[in-house]
Amino acid sequence: MTRRVPIVVSGDEAIIMIAGCQPPDSACTDCHDCVNPTPACGPGGTCGPCNTDKDCCPPLVCTPNGTCVLPPPQIERFS
Repeated sequence: MTRRVPIVVSGDEAIIMIAGCQPPDSACTDCHDCVNPTPACGPGGTCGPCNTDKDCCPPLVCTPNGTCVLPPPQIERFS
């Protein structure tokens, strides 16, 4: 028998919203080189806003305003 136990992971989103760490158009090789407000490493090798979740480093997701944030918690219901 397998027992499923929910795991809750929390973090301070403020750490990914550090202002001024990476100016727009900074050189990059992947998402780890960029931070909000320009979290995505574009095809030209410069930091810019994200367009899709794939632009963000996992587990972050892209918002409509082009920043990467933690996804909302998912609640799994056990029956």
